[in-house]
Amino acid sequence: MKKALVLMILVVFVLSAFAMAAEKIKIGVAIPSADHGWTGGIVWWAQRAIKDWNEKDPDVEFFLVTADSPA
Repeated sequence: MKKALVLMILVVFVLSAFAMAAEKIKIGVAIPSADHGWTGGIVWWAQRAIKDWNEKDPDVEFFLVTADSPA
C-alpha cells in the first residue's frame, strides 16, 4: 500500500512539473508615475531589465504598469 501511494505521488509530481513547464510565466511590475527623475529612472531601468530578460528567456512575459498621476 505504501509503495502504491508513493508511486501515485511521484506520478502526480512529475505530471504537474511538465504542466508547469509548458506554461508561460507572467510577471507584473507596478511603478509610480514617472513625474520626475527618480521615478523616471525606475521606469527606464525596469524597461531595460524586461528587455534583457526577454532576450534570455522568452518563456517569461512581463507587464509594466505605471500610475496615471503621482497622487
